[in-house]
Amino acid sequence: MAWCFHKLDICRCSGKGLPFSAWRSTLCCLVVFVAWSLLFISPRSAQAALTGDLTMTPSSSESGSSEIGDTSGDKAGKEVAQLNENRILPRSPSVARRLKVADITHFPSELRLTMISLQGIVNQAEPRIYLVQKEYDKQWLEWLVERGDVDELETVGLMDTFGMIRQFRDELNGQVVVDPELPATINVATMIAGLDKLLITSPDYADRYAEQYDLPIVEDLRGRFKTSAEAYEWAWNTLWPKLSHDVLAILHPTILPLRDYLIQHKIFVWWQSGTVDARDPGNSIVDEMRLTLKVLKTSPVNIPILGYPWAGDGIGLGEQPGVTLFSSYGKYLVPTDHAANLSVHSGTKEVPVNLGRLEPDPTSDDAPSTTELKSPDDLTRVYVSYILSDGDNLQAWLHFFRKYWDSPLRGEVPVGWTIGPLALELMPDVLDYLQQTRTPADVFLCAVSGIGYAYLEHYGEALEAPEEARAGFLALTAKYMDSLGIDMIWPMAASGPVSEAMLTEYAQHLPDLVAIFPDYGQRVAGYDQAHLLVTANGRQIPVFHALGSGGTRMVDELTRIVQGSPRPAFVHAFVFNWSHTMEDLVAGAKALEADCKFVRPDELATLYTRFVGQQPPEHSSVRS
Repeated sequence: MAWCFHKLDICRCSGKGLPFSAWRSTLCCLVVFVAWSLLFISPRSAQAALTGDLTMTPSSSESGSSEIGDTSGDKAGKEVAQLNENRILPRSPSVARRLKVADITHFPSELRLTMISLQGIVNQAEPRIYLVQKEYDKQWLEWLVERGDVDELETVGLMDTFGMIRQFRDELNGQVVVDPELPATINVATMIAGLDKLLITSPDYADRYAEQYDLPIVEDLRGRFKTSAEAYEWAWNTLWPKLSHDVLAILHPTILPLRDYLIQHKIFVWWQSGTVDARDPGNSIVDEMRLTLKVLKTSPVNIPILGYPWAGDGIGLGEQPGVTLFSSYGKYLVPTDHAANLSVHSGTKEVPVNLGRLEPDPTSDDAPSTTELKSPDDLTRVYVSYILSDGDNLQAWLHFFRKYWDSPLRGEVPVGWTIGPLALELMPDVLDYLQQTRTPADVFLCAVSGIGYAYLEHYGEALEAPEEARAGFLALTAKYMDSLGIDMIWPMAASGPVSEAMLTEYAQHLPDLVAIFPDYGQRVAGYDQAHLLVTANGRQIPVFHALGSGGTRMVDELTRIVQGSPRPAFVHAFVFNWSHTMEDLVAGAKALEADCKFVRPDELATLYTRFVGQQPPEHSSVRS
């Protein structure tokens, strides 16, 4: 496609992210686990490489003096080092008071990649570039101005977008050219760009950039590697020692938005093929799995993995097998593959956050009630809490969840929103927005399954000390839940309901825990198996397993559950977020109002524990 720098021929990109939590094909799971089993090497041989505190590993990036990775002249280094104390993820220096804004929504992918790499490099020293790529990016810009992060937004016209290369030429050392025949080189180029400040370009434009911007080709990846596994193996051996050791990323080469943050903070990024993309030239599940296992074994325990291990049916590890594999080596996923402008969001000012319960206006007739269940009417009701899924998917808080949050009906029915705790570091501005605009009907839970997406029953099982790995994971979870003011959690298992043993482990390690709302959709047989009290440290914590699939027939499912349940009843109504709107939730509550009272999840816990406390043991069906 020709692209004129003075008269742009715009091409609309049609890539659209698919729903994050759809379960992947059984075949993909089987093949990946077979490959994993065949290649499984005793983790004892890698244990010596697992250095540092299990709960938090200090930055071990190396500047070095080699050709790749020269960090001399990095004005932000000292500030970033100070900011990273007692943090998990890197963050940006403070956002510039004047922010350049360019809209690249309709750019073809190779030119979007170039502009995102420019953003990542320039934002290393100070976030000065913001790229509009999706629907709500402009609204978040307005919020940055409103809350005082930015004084002025300088909109860069379409014709001047590439002029930013010239403007920031002094911060660039040249180009790294990708190999279109081997997409894995996009990930390799992402790492090189961060280390050497090289603009990522494609062969079609490299000579033009060299001539127009005096930007030499420093690294040419064309023909350098025969396979993806070879490219990632080279990157691991050559680049990993100089990259951040606080975080990893798994990202399909064609997915672009996250790359500004990866470049800004010099993060190792790779991809593991699945049953479909393994057919592409240069890809091999088995060869890449050897590298994947090496990465997971020799990197520190209890660090996050950004991105996402799935990019379509059969493309990548898949969600469930990927999270299982990561968990087994003491890593947790932070879904961010389509999260744009994190190099800016992570540099916004941090303020104290409390996303826990808000006290309602006691004069309001519509205020949720925490009655003690003393009247006959109270004892014949079904108490229901909506728990909205997939809040661990932080990119959804940048975009998808805005359709819920901006609805004029929000606040008419109580909702338990789930959110990943590392939003505290990746997008403090977004958390501040939620805090300032929430209603008393909005309360937050820690999303699956703690500090990041993991399966606790598998956590650390490939390590010598799985108990220590789990304890570290839960210690981080407790710390960040406390920082967010959150005292409830929504965990899930790889299959079936979360076991009582794992529920007890959560209760033991989360000292301020009020309630647990486990499972991704209904995994128990029925209402009778949906509740229990787990005892830990002298406290009893109520557990409410999900009921219903949360899909488009949610109201019909809840109606059947209500009809077959005792009175009073206490229901965790799972809501599959991708299938509903706020209008659906309000309509569902109205359809069930004859039998049901909708309450916040913290109120559901209070009502349940009070009811149990009022019952003689022989009349209580509660398991403890």
